Parts: sequence; structure tokens; C-alpha cells
Amino acid sequence: MIKYNIPMADYLAMPALSSGVAFRAITQSPLHAKYCQIAPDENCSAADKGTVAHRMLLENSEDGIVLIEADDWRTKAAKEMRDAAYAEGKIPLLYKQIGGIRAMVKAARSFVENSEIAGIFGKGNAEVTIDWNEGDLLCKARPDYLSDRFHISLKTTMASADPSSFVRRQLGPSGYDFAIEFYKRGLIANDRGNVQHRLLVVEQNPPYGCCLIGLDRSKIEMCGRMVDQAIRLWRECQKTGFYPGYSTETHFAEAKPWELAEVEERAYGMVGA
Repeated sequence: MIKYNIPMADYLAMPALSSGVAFRAITQSPLHAKYCQIAPDENCSAADKGTVAHRMLLENSEDGIVLIEADDWRTKAAKEMRDAAYAEGKIPLLYKQIGGIRAMVKAARSFVENSEIAGIFGKGNAEVTIDWNEGDLLCKARPDYLSDRFHISLKTTMASADPSSFVRRQLGPSGYDFAIEFYKRGLIANDRGNVQHRLLVVEQNPPYGCCLIGLDRSKIEMCGRMVDQAIRLWRECQKTGFYPGYSTETHFAEAKPWELAEVEERAYGMVGA
């Protein structure tokens, strides 16, 4: 089912497997994934630049953002205002940060209008909630932006948005490629398998470089297998009630070639001295 205007708190409370939990289950352990599912850390990301940029760019809104006149969050007054905003379900932000975020969003809009997804904003819905069943396992996802043609996942980064660098250092390690395939499963189950999937990456610092990233066939096949593995693993964990952590077997550290080379080089230098 595709649902609109579902608050994030309600989405988080849904007892279903999400892409983040599924990715952690196969890359870390089911135990870590279970903990993440039970105790998601909302406040750590609520004031992040990326969270605010999502609202501005995808929803064209600054509603729910509380600007606080303070140099940082160290003073008692700033902390109290921040906590009050959280209590009201709003996003606290230092006033000095808003100009940079607005500039970042402006750069992203300019980039989009010169790309293959030009004109997409205003023709779809932001923060859509979808759920579906994988056999007897309920799954959920929350696409950042969904139109008739595209599913857009917005990622802001403190690092480089250069496509080759982002793909090498962040796409796989952060599970963004896995998430695309997980979301695709949900969209197909909801008769939206015709949409194309893109990551819109935006740098958080000037000059706010942007890029669009899609997955080629090899990535799609690899991540599809990973999603299958995660679903099978989580289904078994739920069936047995056992969520294993790391292996109890002793792990024997192996000397890597570069480590051996460093030892040999050091020995050679000592002999030469």
C-alpha cells in the first residue's frame, strides 16, 4: 500500500522491516539490526543540514524549522530552546546555518533543472510511505520523492559529490545502493515498477556540487541478491526469535601483503643503516 502524509514517528513505529535494518542485519549482525529497530536515534539527525534540505528541496517548505539565535548549542538557553523544538516535533537549527542551507538547496534546484529529472518537483510526492509483504514478512520503505517517472533519493554529503568518488566511498558502504533495490521491491509490489531510480547527491559546503547516480545492471543484480539474503535472514530471525550477533568462533588475523611489505622495507632500511 502507498500512503501519503504519514508522520515520520508513525512510520518508525510500524512493525515492519526497513532497508536500514535489513542492510545492518547482513553487513553487521541481526543483533545490531534489532537494536536499531527498537531504539532508532531520531534526534541525532533531526537538526542535520540534510534533514532541513530535504524539507526545503523536496517539499518546498520551511515549516517546522525553528531558528535559534545562538552561536552554538553549549549554553543552557540554547539547549532549552532546542529541546522544546524537539518536544513539539520540530527541527531546531542555529540561525547562522540557514543561509548556507538555502544556498545549497538553490544550487540543487539549478542542477536539477539542467538534468534528466528537470521539472520533477511539484509533479510527485515527498516522504511517501509504502508497505508490502515478502511472503509472511511485512516490509516498509519511505521514498524521499516519488513521481510517475522517478523515485528520487536525496543524499547530502560533507564529502565530495564527484560521482566516481561517491560511488567508491559512500554508495556501497552506506547501503544507498541496497536501499534502492529494497525500495524497488516495494514499489513493484505496489504496481509502481515502471519508475526509474536515482540518487541526487548534494554537497553541504560551497560550491554545493551535485550529481545524479543510477545503478547499472551489475549493481542491480548484486544488490538484488543482498536484499534476498536480508529478507531470508530476517524472516528466520523472526521465526526463531533469535537474533545472533558476531560469530563466537575465534577470528584469526591474517598478515596482509602490504603489512608484510612494510616489515620487509623496515628491515631493509635498518640493514642499510
